[in-house]
Amino acid sequence: MIVDIIFGFLGSGKTTFITRILNEWGQKEKIVVLVNEFGEVGVDGELLKDRGGNVVEMPSGCICCTLQADFKKQLKEIIEDIHPQRIIVEPTGVATIGQIRSIVEAQAFEKVIRIIHNVLVVDAAGFMGLYKANRHFVESQVKSAHVVLLNKIDRVDKMMSMVTRDSISSINPETTVRRERKKQGDRKKKSRRNQEI
Repeated sequence: MIVDIIFGFLGSGKTTFITRILNEWGQKEKIVVLVNEFGEVGVDGELLKDRGGNVVEMPSGCICCTLQADFKKQLKEIIEDIHPQRIIVEPTGVATIGQIRSIVEAQAFEKVIRIIHNVLVVDAAGFMGLYKANRHFVESQVKSAHVVLLNKIDRVDKMMSMVTRDSISSINPETTVRRERKKQGDRKKKSRRNQEI
């Protein structure tokens, strides 16, 4: 089984990206999306419910801190009851990815989970502002990512796109940065990316 931890800051486009995955892979794989809403209204789960696969919500807390035990229990139940081929975990924008990954890598799951991907979704138009305002947190998120999807690049000029990409690469030289935009050729690009992730 594969676990994709798809994380990012508020408004970066995580839910849209997950919806695209479900639209493309939903007929080929048995997928469960575990959504963690921080607050009273669980919007993301509602948006994803009709997109294929199963959606499980864990509201009112953060799975990396107050809900760690619940997250581990929920993960175990999903594996035992649904037997998915892929679990997509969408934590809150304030989640600490290292803590989430440590739960996913727990000994209880080592024989079941084969691959774990950390995928950070970044809004190209807002990343540099967030970086200046929350340098330590942004760096910790980027350093946790295997792949960074530089989203909404059609909203910035080429220079800003390059500056943002270079900033991400300087924080984490090991990560792969992929630029995402909504265009006619996007379907072909997604297919290539899905084969590689």
